[in-house]
Amino acid sequence: MSRALGFASLLSLAPALLAAQADTLHGRISGRVIDPVGTPIREAEVLWQGDRRSVLTRADGSFSLEVPARGEVVILVRRPGYSAQALRFDLRRTASWQGDIMLAPGSFKLPEIEVIAVNAKPARYANTHKYDEFFQRQKLGLGTFISREQIEKMNAFHTIEVLRGIPGIYTNVGNPGDPTTADIRFTRCKGKVTVWVDGQMLIGGGFDSGLGASGIPRRGQSVELAAQLERIAASGIEMVEIYQGVAQIPGVYHWDGCAVIAIWTRHN
Repeated sequence: MSRALGFASLLSLAPALLAAQADTLHGRISGRVIDPVGTPIREAEVLWQGDRRSVLTRADGSFSLEVPARGEVVILVRRPGYSAQALRFDLRRTASWQGDIMLAPGSFKLPEIEVIAVNAKPARYANTHKYDEFFQRQKLGLGTFISREQIEKMNAFHTIEVLRGIPGIYTNVGNPGDPTTADIRFTRCKGKVTVWVDGQMLIGGGFDSGLGASGIPRRGQSVELAAQLERIAASGIEMVEIYQGVAQIPGVYHWDGCAVIAIWTRHN
């Protein structure tokens, strides 16, 4: 009888234990958003870039945002009339952070200067908005970003050569003229890699990469991924974004997979 009671007690504790275990996978950012003199700022948006979840601050400037990640997270805090803040938090040692975040009132600038400053883009891109989101994401510091200057220094002929040397990515151009011998694998992504060109995902652009359960490379899928990239000439690429792992992928690229290759073609 006592054994039965003990087993029943364990069953009753199981949901609580599972909930406690699930909580260890989450983090929480909370506090107040204030201006430089300490006045609370209401209706400021506090946004996590991982899946674009966000909350608005209350009348007293307070907020609480739960993120399904334990590690380094980047939170964007913004409100019209104030300069936005992109803040990095380390939730590896502690599951929560609490404190005040200050937003400074935005200064008045000429429109053309404002556009360049907000997107932190080089002056030569001032007359095009095509790459604005690239520079905005680059400013947050998540992922790997490759510029046209870097591509030219690589003297890359094949697109997959542009990815050569990036930690966590294996590339092999293969035999010249035979794309079936090319190969690319993301060792930290056990699911699909999606390929995007100018903000649009390629049809059939999701391919398994990395290693299978037995540790053997998924050769067929990685060859198909390489073949997709070979259809895009390196000479026509202006810049590339690479995200390894779900926690890195911005909301705009969240589709189906654990890694992203986003290619932006040359504007001319």
